[in-house]
Amino acid sequence: REKRKSKLTNTRYKKISETYEKITDELISEYELGKLQSELDSKANNMRDRYYLYFMQLGRDAYTGEPIDIDELEQYDIDHILPQSFIKDDSLENRVLVKKAVNNGKSDNVPVKLYGNRMAADLGMTIRHMWEKWKDQGLITKTKYNNLIIDPDKINKYESSGFIHRQLVETSQIIKLVSTILQSKYPDTEIIVVKARYNHYLRKHL
Repeated sequence: REKRKSKLTNTRYKKISETYEKITDELISEYELGKLQSELDSKANNMRDRYYLYFMQLGRDAYTGEPIDIDELEQYDIDHILPQSFIKDDSLENRVLVKKAVNNGKSDNVPVKLYGNRMAADLGMTIRHMWEKWKDQGLITKTKYNNLIIDPDKINKYESSGFIHRQLVETSQIIKLVSTILQSKYPDTEIIVVKARYNHYLRKHL
């Protein structure tokens, strides 16, 4: 487990460092970027989700654009961009670092409706424009950007059902693939695929 954690930390550190090398001054000054790089080096052995999101967001709140004090990260939440009531996605593609009070105000809403048209603190652009710049600079993926700008109210019923269906199909395919890999590795073992709704029961009774 420690080996996997160390590998993940190294991978994340490398990704952030490589991204920073290509950053232009549209979003951050050379001085501010240098400061972030120094902070990154000091956290090189601790790339847990909270720090990773902090650095990939250039040290800013994802919904207000306000600078974050790295020493006060505990005052910030990791928020699900698309609420769990809409889709069960706990990946980093669906999570951002935001101030607790801001997150509490979001509830089950989507960020583009609440914050997209607001001005990002001291950046001279809207929050939505900031997200777009993050995407262009390689700080977030196109998938994460799409999560940030999606508005369920503008998706018709058919498209919404298709969106959810695609997520379920992808999850099902991954489960089948893992099952196949395990079966080939352990041919004398019976691999049983358990439906998600039974997971809680199994954890509780095994």
